[in-house]
Amino acid sequence: MMTELQRFDADFVALTEVTRSNLDDLRWSLNCQGFGYIEATCTGSSSKNSVLAASKFPLTPKVEEIPPADTERWLAVEIPSLALNVLAVHIPASTDKDGKSRKGRLWDEVIRYAQLHRDQRVVLLGDFNTGL
Repeated sequence: MMTELQRFDADFVALTEVTRSNLDDLRWSLNCQGFGYIEATCTGSSSKNSVLAASKFPLTPKVEEIPPADTERWLAVEIPSLALNVLAVHIPASTDKDGKSRKGRLWDEVIRYAQLHRDQRVVLLGDFNTGL
């Protein structure tokens, strides 16, 4: 994967299915490729799939824009020097024990985010699991 990233010569990348077990290796590899600014949603010893954003430009996490559920699958950041907001998501494909669609709820939050930022420069990216 890192060879592919290097080939694209990207300034910003977002990765999904990041876990605590692979986070340190990913950070090291990304730093070696010049990505000096990295944010990830991995917490504690959780093995849940999370999201990581890496940038060659300074970025700021937008913690006030975290949805109420599936917080590890949602990473909103701002790249101030580019006046750009980025939302990286990993939409789940499953339902909760109560039968409600986790996928549907997170999609609703993505749509809400897009509506709130419609007058700004925004990129929405990630693993959208085919939409609804």
